[in-house]
Amino acid sequence: MSRLSVIIVALLVLGSVVTWQTTRATPAAPLPVLYTLGGNFALPSTRGYVLDLAELQGAVVLLNFGYTSCPDICPTTLARMRDVLAGLPHDAVQPVFVTLDPARDTLARLAPYVAAFDPRFIAATGSESEIASIAARYHVYRAMHSDESGSGYSMDHSAQIYLLDAQGRVRATFGESTTVPRMIATVRQLLLQG
Repeated sequence: MSRLSVIIVALLVLGSVVTWQTTRATPAAPLPVLYTLGGNFALPSTRGYVLDLAELQGAVVLLNFGYTSCPDICPTTLARMRDVLAGLPHDAVQPVFVTLDPARDTLARLAPYVAAFDPRFIAATGSESEIASIAARYHVYRAMHSDESGSGYSMDHSAQIYLLDAQGRVRATFGESTTVPRMIATVRQLLLQG
């Protein structure tokens, strides 16, 4: 082996060791607190008591807003949340679903809907003004549209999943394009940060 070859091999090995040590020793940056989003709320829940978000403090929460008559976005989003739960320790995260359609989504209607995805889900509803206030604090878009058939209405709405830390602060949001493995990794990062 020529002297030049030995030098090249030595530099490659040294570079690999430095890269490995750097990536191994560098902890992930803490997730930011998204202060412009969120806030406490208290709503009747499918558990038979008023769900007070402040009382969940101490638990990491995955929160989503939607409605049971949603044809595609909500079932897909709740299925993704279910898949995230499956990739984490059993009681690591509390999933919460808040309706954007309180006129139709009674607790009796919400309970079997969320249970079909995972029995750990808590669903909540309230008055129109309560839901509007909470949606505004979380920057949830929603717009009602009359059905073309005249049989009712549908809603356009955002599909964000909110990750709340043990103090109830929003630490991340996941859009429709965020993969389940990426969400699991972010939740794990938050759990490790305490």
